[in-house]
Amino acid sequence: MTLFLGLCFYTAYGGIIYSYIPSQIVSVEGEELKNRMFAPCPVGSSVTVLSNTENGRKFASESECVIKLCGILPLKTVPLKTMPAMSVVTGGNVIGINLFTEGVLVISTDSFGGSDGRQHSPALNSGIKPGDVIVSVDDNPVTSSEELRKLVNSGKKRIKLVIIRGGEKQEIFMQPEYDTLSGSNKLGLWVRDSAAGIGTLTFYRKDNNKYAALGHGLSDANTGDIYKISGGEITNASVLSIEKGKRGAPGELKGILPADTKPLGSIAVNSPNGISGTLFQDDFISGDMCRIAPRSEVKCGDAYILSCIDGNSVERFSIEIQRIVTTGDGASKDMLLHVTDKNLIERTGGIVQGMSGSPIIQNGKLVGAVTHVLINDPTRGFGIFIDKMFDETD
Repeated sequence: MTLFLGLCFYTAYGGIIYSYIPSQIVSVEGEELKNRMFAPCPVGSSVTVLSNTENGRKFASESECVIKLCGILPLKTVPLKTMPAMSVVTGGNVIGINLFTEGVLVISTDSFGGSDGRQHSPALNSGIKPGDVIVSVDDNPVTSSEELRKLVNSGKKRIKLVIIRGGEKQEIFMQPEYDTLSGSNKLGLWVRDSAAGIGTLTFYRKDNNKYAALGHGLSDANTGDIYKISGGEITNASVLSIEKGKRGAPGELKGILPADTKPLGSIAVNSPNGISGTLFQDDFISGDMCRIAPRSEVKCGDAYILSCIDGNSVERFSIEIQRIVTTGDGASKDMLLHVTDKNLIERTGGIVQGMSGSPIIQNGKLVGAVTHVLINDPTRGFGIFIDKMFDETD
């Protein structure tokens, strides 16, 4: 009977606790994990962690920990990362972003009139798709749309394109056709080789001169794919005006990127967790040193963000963290945020485009960054855990 009741308890109560267990555990160096709890538990039914942290000292290192019910019965084994107990300089500054893509990104295919009076589309007929990245033509590297144009007009009847699709390289052969309107050979492609805009710097690390910004990857508006980049730079920027957000129409910060400004830093990474790279100078950052916190320390409740919505001045605005998601890969949607600051709502309507990357501070620690706005309610949006962004700068 005791065994039967124990089995029932393990199955029923263990199943409830299982739903609270995160898909990954992030700890701080020196933290004792044995008493970490993952759900409201009655006395005697605590969830404890027995961890192998020998290989988990570096944040980028992988390890595992076993979560046990009552410290006895194993429930789940999950990956463990350990982040350093350190402080960073908070951002909130608006920055200009210039990305240079790896190869050229195919936006769409098109047809055109040939010398025979018929419509042609070599690219479409060869199987080229939007989202493909063209990296070479006849083994000649392609880094811009102008290079692609010149190689297509080299006079060869049949050319070989190397493309990247779904992370894998493929070879595609096609024959350019003469376009009577432009007087040149064409493939019937619309491509893009760079992207520019504004965003918000999240933090800067003094120990290695690395920064992180945005909290989400920069992706093409037509294909939705995150840009594969060969590099890029961040520059000074200023907010000139605000397109206020309203239900059904997200707002936007209207900014300017001075043409003659020197780069503030490089862009080495464009990932689902944002952009990051090395800063060349840090005198434009006005933030203070702030301790970073793992996702386990983030709680529902009051917090504030740092953001620039006018000129170059960073301001503080109050928010509420309403929901936390730790049990799945929410990409850049780990926290549901609600803007409670009447001043911000009056000026912008809430969260607007351009505020992505605004640092989220709770209990004196940097816990995340703003990433998205809810289209049907601009006073609400999403945020990303700061440990995900920190990982990109390690």
